Amino acid sequence: MNTGALFGEMSFLEGGAATASVIADEDAVDMYIIEGYFINIVFVKYPDLAGRFYCYIASVHISLLPYLFVTR
Repeated sequence: MNTGALFGEMSFLEGGAATASVIADEDAVDMYIIEGYFINIVFVKYPDLAGRFYCYIASVHISLLPYLFVTR
């Protein structure tokens, strides 16, 4: 993963248990965790933010599509 990479969003989107694991290969790593219930509270208070959030998640997934079809 690179700086700014996103992981764990599928458990939020699907409402299931986390399936992602990441191991840092450096000592200095910053990781931010946003719990799903907090995101839902924010969406209730700011409904327009939900659309922007899901649009961002979709754009991240679209950017990964070329890597899914790499022939090895």
